[in-house]
Amino acid sequence: MIIQSQTLLTDFLQPKSERSGNYFAHIMGIDDTQSYKDLLARFSKMETDPLHQVVLFKNSIPKPNNKELIHKILSELNHMRIGNFKNEQIQLTHSDELNLSICEALDKIIPLAITNEHFTTPTIQNNFIAKLLIWINVYVENIDFSKPEVPKCIFYGILKRHECYFLMVLALIGFDTFYLNPSHDSTFAQVDTIPLSQTLTLGKTSPLEDFDLLASQGVVINRITTSARQASDEIETVLYTDTGMFRPWQFAKGTTHPILLDAILEDIQIYWNEPARMRPGFKTSGQVVYPPVFFTKISGVHINIDEYYEFVYQLCDIKRHCFYNQPNFVNTNKIPARDMYSLTYCLNPDKTINRESIKNHTLYANMLTFRSEIQDFILNKLDEVLSPSFQTFFNFDITDKERSLLMALTLTLEIKLLNLIDSYDFPSDIPKLILYINDRQTFTTEASMLLVLLHTIGFDIILLCPNAANNIELTICDKYINTLRLPELAYDLQLKKPQKNKSFFNKLFK
Repeated sequence: MIIQSQTLLTDFLQPKSERSGNYFAHIMGIDDTQSYKDLLARFSKMETDPLHQVVLFKNSIPKPNNKELIHKILSELNHMRIGNFKNEQIQLTHSDELNLSICEALDKIIPLAITNEHFTTPTIQNNFIAKLLIWINVYVENIDFSKPEVPKCIFYGILKRHECYFLMVLALIGFDTFYLNPSHDSTFAQVDTIPLSQTLTLGKTSPLEDFDLLASQGVVINRITTSARQASDEIETVLYTDTGMFRPWQFAKGTTHPILLDAILEDIQIYWNEPARMRPGFKTSGQVVYPPVFFTKISGVHINIDEYYEFVYQLCDIKRHCFYNQPNFVNTNKIPARDMYSLTYCLNPDKTINRESIKNHTLYANMLTFRSEIQDFILNKLDEVLSPSFQTFFNFDITDKERSLLMALTLTLEIKLLNLIDSYDFPSDIPKLILYINDRQTFTTEASMLLVLLHTIGFDIILLCPNAANNIELTICDKYINTLRLPELAYDLQLKKPQKNKSFFNKLFK
């Protein structure tokens, strides 16, 4: 019986005695690159392990080449009733029980294929059925279903429609059956219309790479989970699933999709120190967190300048923030031009980032000490900002030059900004960037792109402009920024600590 699991990538290792059936899954995308390599390495090792029975296909299932058997099956098909194979004398394996299970599976899958494929002639239809029968004979004949481990079929690559039906047959007769393709593929869903399989999306789609190369870079560690750990996991699942409660680092392998807060000044003072989960509009979906964040420009100052100083002081009187008194808080002057522009060779043809190339780049050394989840999170966010869908954020074109500039800036960020990203537990305290712009300086394209990147990660961003001059609006479309206007303008206003009197926050909420 085909069963489903929310923890499929560990549950498939369980023997028959610890579960009620077999798994059938279409596994898409990649979340953590190293974990994906480790998974492929495990499949590769299981293929040669005598304790396991694994059929592994890489990109295709070899076409049948036994012409004598093909002709024999084709001649028999002319006398068989399609959809009623269980009453025919078909001997595809040495086991009568297994033969019956195969025939029952064929009686479900072949009529489905006939409906889906609209075979134009009986010959084409019979050739398809003959291919299925021969594949079953070749790959199932030597499988011993009496062993404690469930037999497995793994297909990695681009699956053809006829191959989909074969995987469906294997799943129905008791194989753990997994189709892995990190790139986008709709073929499987078009064929498995019943559906028999579950879809497991690990993360963002990624280009298809060589199985053997990826598996060679993976590590297989055999683990035994204690009963105490299993009980703890079960309790955490009950406590932290759809309850509004979150354990620390519950989304360490997740991602963010920030929601822009369209707010007034008083909202900033109310929610500035609040964790994401306490802000209006916060939600989660699977491993995606939707933190409500500020991306706000505050133009002008209060009538009472001391209230303005107090307001700025309160913004900065918080643990997890970075403050800069200029718009271009980062620059590329210290990055060797050759290193910067060579980053264009780390782009795939579709302008996404090639993970292997960029991780071997000299500028990536700054990132290597951070957790692999954080590295992948940052690279995924870079891909997001550099994608065509984000072009509307900017008042300039994103070319390979801009892509290399942003990649270079991100890889060489000063440690205090990287630490803010590294310590960001998405439902909790939100990292903050505060820029004080006291002149008519404007933003460079690279600083503007980095602002959008930090916003996309989930930062609160406040731009303080006492003179209300145009700056960020010249490079970033103003519809993505919430602008607030205070009553007075101030030119060349130097920040100083506020006087020791009743604070603006206290006046507001007396």
